[in-house]
Amino acid sequence: MIDFEINNLTGYRLPRRAIAKTVAVFASQAKLKQKLNLSLAFIPPAQIRKWNMTYRGRDQVTDVLSFTADGEGEFGDSLGEILICPKRAAKQAREYGWSLQQEIIRLLIHGLAHLAGYDHENISPPKAREMEIFEGRILEKMAKSS
Repeated sequence: MIDFEINNLTGYRLPRRAIAKTVAVFASQAKLKQKLNLSLAFIPPAQIRKWNMTYRGRDQVTDVLSFTADGEGEFGDSLGEILICPKRAAKQAREYGWSLQQEIIRLLIHGLAHLAGYDHENISPPKAREMEIFEGRILEKMAKSS
């Protein structure tokens, strides 16, 4: 089970139920047995750009950033923190042709996958594909339970 808190520094609202469902399906697919805490923040473009520069050396607005609780991938009682930029997500949702809520959920799943130890950058294509498959399983399970 994962308890989560939301820190919304924007005007965007995502139903807490949609977040809870996403987090529950993730916990099941990741086979997490212990009780964990997750911090989720919705932040404006300038702030996520600053975090992206500070922690990734990329001076640009990004859609999602995730940080493990200890920086090592070990959970303890905290899964970590996910930062999402709704303004960037809205732009992407328009480009992809789906709703903002769908894009926020996709980004939340992506951030959770990173917190579970998956990666897609600077690794072999087969390893990167593992993350894509994991994210796809979560989306599939969510669609079946709707």
